[in-house]
Amino acid sequence: MRPLGPRPTIPEMMRAFVLLLVLCFAPLAGAESLLLDRVVAVFTTGSDGKREVITLSDLEREARLALVSRGAVEAADAELPQDLLASALDWLLSELLIFEEAEQLAVAGVEAAEIEREIEAFETRFSSPEALHAFLQRHAIGRADLARVARRRLVVGRYLESRIRLAGAVTEGEVRSAYEQRRGELGGRAWDDAKHLLRAQLEKERREEVVAGLVQALRSRAGVRILHRLDG
Repeated sequence: MRPLGPRPTIPEMMRAFVLLLVLCFAPLAGAESLLLDRVVAVFTTGSDGKREVITLSDLEREARLALVSRGAVEAADAELPQDLLASALDWLLSELLIFEEAEQLAVAGVEAAEIEREIEAFETRFSSPEALHAFLQRHAIGRADLARVARRRLVVGRYLESRIRLAGAVTEGEVRSAYEQRRGELGGRAWDDAKHLLRAQLEKERREEVVAGLVQALRSRAGVRILHRLDG
């Protein structure tokens, strides 16, 4: 019988053996990295009680995107302090729950062009396309992530506006009543000078009241559990 080729040397056999080990255990290494991605919160959504999780990497990604959207690009690219992550978790839970509610009710449609405008606004926060690309690469953020977050924020904003409208506009009588109750805070301002300021304050308070009430109800229904404290 003719030999099929030269017999492999010992070094060649060792290299092949090492390569085989790498190929065999690569999936296990990936699984280990997933296990090390700590789950920080869980909650349920929908009538079927589907369980959702927020991992630490999810939270960091969302916090960085939110910082960029607010113009804090340098902070978004740096190490994120624990107190910031704790605040981000509270905000993210609320936004996700409101989004799920809006999606189930199908009350806040969003066009693709609107999402694209949000992404473009995000991209303009960076000094150059190269800086944007480096940021996205460094933090493993893809365009799909940008689109998903942009759509969610648009839906949440639209849904909250509809809830606030349902709560009703601030009336002239409410402004007048607030004027009588808060005269001491107004520094002696006359009615004509104070009424516009008071109306703005009352509208802000109403928005906050509507949002806080909605979030409290959704959190209670979703059975939110914080599994890892980030504030100390």
